[in-house]
Amino acid sequence: MIVDGQDQRNINKASELLKAGELVIFPTETVYGLGADALNIESLEKVFALKARPKWDPLIVHLSDISKLEQFVEAVPDKALKLAEKFWPGPLTLVLRKKKIVPDLVTGGRETVAIRVPRNPVAQSLLRQFGGAIAAPSANRFQQLSPTTALSAFEALGKPNVMVLDGGPCEVGLESTVVMIEEKATKILRPGGISREDIEQITGQSELNLGVAAEAPESSESPGQSSFHYAPRTPLKLVDLTDIKELILRKGNKRLALVAIGPNEHVERLRDRVEIHYLSKGEHDLVTAAANLYETLRIIDTKGFDFIICLRAPESGLGLAINDRMKKAQHGYF
Repeated sequence: MIVDGQDQRNINKASELLKAGELVIFPTETVYGLGADALNIESLEKVFALKARPKWDPLIVHLSDISKLEQFVEAVPDKALKLAEKFWPGPLTLVLRKKKIVPDLVTGGRETVAIRVPRNPVAQSLLRQFGGAIAAPSANRFQQLSPTTALSAFEALGKPNVMVLDGGPCEVGLESTVVMIEEKATKILRPGGISREDIEQITGQSELNLGVAAEAPESSESPGQSSFHYAPRTPLKLVDLTDIKELILRKGNKRLALVAIGPNEHVERLRDRVEIHYLSKGEHDLVTAAANLYETLRIIDTKGFDFIICLRAPESGLGLAINDRMKKAQHGYF
């Protein structure tokens, strides 16, 4: 059931459902989440069951504000606190050592917990009304496309008997940046809505860990680190501009969709061979491109294409997160 997320009566109802152990789908600025009381084991079990998500994959805990952090973590390193003060509320997740109050089901048995404070007004209203912590992965089946609208969230989970708070399209459109502070480095476990450059301005030198070996996904340190994730049903490949023509020739008469950041004269020359889908009106508009990526792939997925070719974004700013998602979505014969 999709309802107006800006109606306080619906917020109140959603809060009561969470307190009663039920699930609620709600928007954040990144993607729509499938929320449960983070301290209720039975509710958490429902999340894993509905998503068909393996229990080694940890969940992100959502809080209404930074003051609640100490209830769930043992300590906050200085650099982590600086990041929280700068980017919360916002699309930043911190991986910190948990307190015993946090169930192992939330953390996949790890001694750390992933926590963030979303800035979406509907999410904020729900968290304040609920008064506790909400564990919420993206509202989709495991490894499939994350939803950025209420309708796509509802459909992605098979139209479940769950309240969906509609807050409109997600502002960022990509999952949060996940950061772990270690003794010698700031470790970006997953690029996202906060760029690497923004992180480095606060903490100094950073290093990236953009996934784990597919044969040992249970060793990942945070959500979203599987080597295969965020994927449409249609086979997809991430390519450089120089590789596109060769790939098109190899595919012969197959129906191809080409996804690019924005209008590009080299891409336009291929229009008679592929259907072009631009993520923004400008070739360098990564903010708009990120916000439109998942919904564009979702739409393409309904049109019966044989293959999706995604043109690599610049490896900076949000381009790093866009490429990370498209790389992890790669599958099918090429």
